[in-house]
Amino acid sequence: MQNVDLLLGAQCSRYSARVRSYLIKKRIPYVERVPTAWTYKVTIARRFGDAAVPVLVTPEGEWIADSEVIVDRLEARHPKEPIQPPDPVHAFFAALAGVWASEFWQPVDVATRWLGRTAYPWWYEELGEGMFVGLPKVLKNALVGNVARMIQAHLPRLGATPETAPLIWRWARQTMDALDAHFARHPYLLGERATRVDFGLIVLFYGHLVRDPWSRDEYLLPRPESSCVGMADDPAVPNR
Repeated sequence: MQNVDLLLGAQCSRYSARVRSYLIKKRIPYVERVPTAWTYKVTIARRFGDAAVPVLVTPEGEWIADSEVIVDRLEARHPKEPIQPPDPVHAFFAALAGVWASEFWQPVDVATRWLGRTAYPWWYEELGEGMFVGLPKVLKNALVGNVARMIQAHLPRLGATPETAPLIWRWARQTMDALDAHFARHPYLLGERATRVDFGLIVLFYGHLVRDPWSRDEYLLPRPESSCVGMADDPAVPNR
């Protein structure tokens, strides 16, 4: 039994980024490991009915899945500097802003990777190493190809098509400019303290906007304040 929380996650997992960023912000000691193929496809799948990360293993041996559930459980254990605004007005606004972060940015998130100018070999390598560690490369590529086709099949449902892409990118640039101006004055989306909204937005920023070379160069690096969203926990990405 370990003495600190164990995060089973991966750099290519955007939901792992939510939990990782929360742990870093709250200064909660933890160790992160990429699950082995057996742990991912067998142990996690048996426990939760699906093979997915992140999963948190507590010092007491409890396994917790789903990034939002993990954050809620950690928040109950570490109530200092809570991420839920204390007053009802700010709490209600945080809930609305959470919908904005999780829903409005979804088309941007998927369009930048699947409809943008992204080269895929690096993504195949990263996903294969992050999610299917220990398997032969040919099998990794086949599994990653299945994941890619599954994601692409959902693009029209999310409103991301070649026809809507120009509108999505125009909205992203305008909103990124507004965020850049906001972060020049405030460290977080709701002012001077981190809330659930910030960790929700990291899911989308980190997942594609930060990790993909084209969207990082196109959207984030020209906007230095906005570029900090999702970058602080990734040593492979330039940080200010």
